[in-house]
Amino acid sequence: MSAAATDAGRETSIGFLAGVGAFSIWGVMPLFYKLLGHVPPTEVLAHRVFWSLPALVALAAIMAKWADIKRLFLAPKALAILGVTTLLILVNWGLFIWAIANDRLLDASLGYFINPLMSVAIGAAFLGEKISGAQKVAIGLACVAIAQELVTLGRFPWISLTLSTSFATYGYLRKTINADAVSGHFVEIALLAPIALAIILFWQTGGTPGFGAFDDSLSTASLLICAGPFTVIPLILFTMGARRLPLSTIGLLQYGAPSLQFLIGVAYGEPFTLGRAVTFGLIWVGLAIFSADLWRRDRAQKLAMGPMAATGEKH
Repeated sequence: MSAAATDAGRETSIGFLAGVGAFSIWGVMPLFYKLLGHVPPTEVLAHRVFWSLPALVALAAIMAKWADIKRLFLAPKALAILGVTTLLILVNWGLFIWAIANDRLLDASLGYFINPLMSVAIGAAFLGEKISGAQKVAIGLACVAIAQELVTLGRFPWISLTLSTSFATYGYLRKTINADAVSGHFVEIALLAPIALAIILFWQTGGTPGFGAFDDSLSTASLLICAGPFTVIPLILFTMGARRLPLSTIGLLQYGAPSLQFLIGVAYGEPFTLGRAVTFGLIWVGLAIFSADLWRRDRAQKLAMGPMAATGEKH
C-alpha cells in the first residue's frame, strides 16, 4: 500500500472516530441537562450560550480563525444571514432544553430523525436540488408519520417539527455564505452572548433562583459553566469528521444522536405507546430508504471517479 493510501486511511479513521464522538456527545447530552433539571430552562440556555464564548475564543486562537471572523463581521450580507441563523439556533437550543426539562425527549428525538429529510426538502425548494425517487418515498413516509401522530395521539408534533425545521433551515442558510463551522459559530455566539449575560444578571439580581443560588451551588455552577465546552467540543469533533469523511458516512452517523436520545427518553419513563411506535417506525423505514439511496449514489460517484477515489489518493 502506498504512503498516500496509508495517510488517507489514517485520516478516514480519525474522521470516523471524531464523527462518532460528536454524535455520541450530542446523543447523551440530555443526561447532562437532566442534572440541571432544578434550574429554569431559560437560565440553562443563557449559560450554555455565555460559556460557549470563552471556549470558542480559545478554539479560534488555536485554529487561527481571527481573520475569517473579522471578515464575517465586516460583510453585511454574511452578518445579516448569521443574525438569522443565530435566532434559529437559539430557538433550537432553547426548545431542546425545554423538552428535556418537561419529559418530551421522545418528541425531540423524533425531530432530529426527521431533520435529514427536512434538509432534502428545503434543498429542493430553495437550492433547486433534485430529489430522487427514493428520497421522495422517504419524505412521503415522514409526512404520513406526522399525520399519524396527529390522528392517533391527537396532538400536532410541534416540538419535533420546530426542531427539525429550525435546524434544517439553519443548515440551508449556513450553506449560502462562506463561513466555516468555527468562525460562523463564533459570530453567532458573539451576537447572543450580551443577551445571555443580561439574562444571567437578571436571574442573579431579580430575587429569583440564579447562578450559585441553589442548595448545591458549587455543583450547579460547575455544570452551568461546563455547558459551554460541552456545546463546543462536539462541534470541533464534527468539523474534524466532516472534513475527512464522505457525505454518506456523515449522513449515517448522524442518526446516532437521536437514537441515543430516544433510548434515554424511554429509559426515563416517557410513554412509548403503539401510536408512537408506528410514528417512529415510519420514520425509521423512510430513513433506511434514504440512507441506502445516499450510500448508492456516493458509491456510484466514487466508481465514476476511478480507482484513485477508492483508495483516497489525490492527484
